[in-house]
Amino acid sequence: PPPKRQVDVDGIDPGRAAPRDLAARIGFVFQNPEHQFIAHTVFDELAHGLILRQAQGPKSEQITDAEVTERVTEMLERFGLAHKADVHPFLLSGGEKRRLSVGTALITRPRVLALDEPTFGQDRARATELLALLQSLRAEGTTIVIVTHDLQLVAEHTTHTVILADGRVHASGRTADLFRDEQTFTSAGLRLPALQRVLAAHAKGAEA
Repeated sequence: PPPKRQVDVDGIDPGRAAPRDLAARIGFVFQNPEHQFIAHTVFDELAHGLILRQAQGPKSEQITDAEVTERVTEMLERFGLAHKADVHPFLLSGGEKRRLSVGTALITRPRVLALDEPTFGQDRARATELLALLQSLRAEGTTIVIVTHDLQLVAEHTTHTVILADGRVHASGRTADLFRDEQTFTSAGLRLPALQRVLAAHAKGAEA
């Protein structure tokens, strides 16, 4: 187990690391995408993180303007936003804003992607689209961390779960194992979805 009161992300201490070093390792997606947009076009929004690193980083890590354009163009294609490259981010649809926010978090190629309530305010189609994207990123080797109250999402899409209660870790482990015991969630003030309650009851009955 790691030392107490210490967090290690890809070999660095986030509490002491420089912001640019953190950004190179961890991409973060806000609950509301608009809160992280700062540029006037979709292209510039995606390019911002690369240009910032270009300006602040050592020469050995800098990339050329041509490489910035290449990586931004690649991201636009990947997220279906090539036709919106010159559009202001605030004028995108809800689903497009979400895809752009994920793209801006991934443009520096971090190894960890953290998302705050990614399905909040999303209809089923948009949520499904986003979750499919996250699955593909995970398959490519990106670690996905989701902060959410959506226990259906947790049950269906995660491998491991950490339950928090009163600011502390209440329980943690493989998602399938935790969902076998409804009490683990109710004691933390959480209510399992109907299907998971039935499955948990069935599992408990089988163990008895």
